[in-house]
Amino acid sequence: MVLPTFFGNREAVLTRVRRIIGFAGISALATITLILASPARLSGKKKAKKEPSWVQACRLSEVESRATGIYSVGGDVKAPIPVYKPEPHYSEEAREARIQGAVALCVVVNEKGNVSKAKVVGSIDPRLETSALETIRTWKFKPAMLHGKAVPVQLSVEVTFTVGF
Repeated sequence: MVLPTFFGNREAVLTRVRRIIGFAGISALATITLILASPARLSGKKKAKKEPSWVQACRLSEVESRATGIYSVGGDVKAPIPVYKPEPHYSEEAREARIQGAVALCVVVNEKGNVSKAKVVGSIDPRLETSALETIRTWKFKPAMLHGKAVPVQLSVEVTFTVGF
């Protein structure tokens, strides 16, 4: 499930989703949040909230962007749109240990809409990282656009694992 930050309060949205799905026993829900833009920036407020350090770590400077040919989402660069986004597999070990938390990833989506690079930039538990990486590499996107042309972009993705009790 992809919840861009501009859908409002992330926790409120997740609470509604959890209510709709309903947890039974040990069933797991892995919620994937694609961080595209800060809510404050989209709402027109002058002072944007400080982004988490893992989101900042994925932003490219103008110099880096020119050198690599990879852009950051924002301004004239329109975000890629996920068209295939399977839920990550919750490993049996992680499920039995009732590990919950997030894995922060920095990914590059190429001009064909495929994830060409992915790396972990933050994690609550290393046992969740492999599943998050394997899953994000299978995602397919409608490519990011700059002036009507598909371009590669680097962006942040947070994969959140939750076990129902």
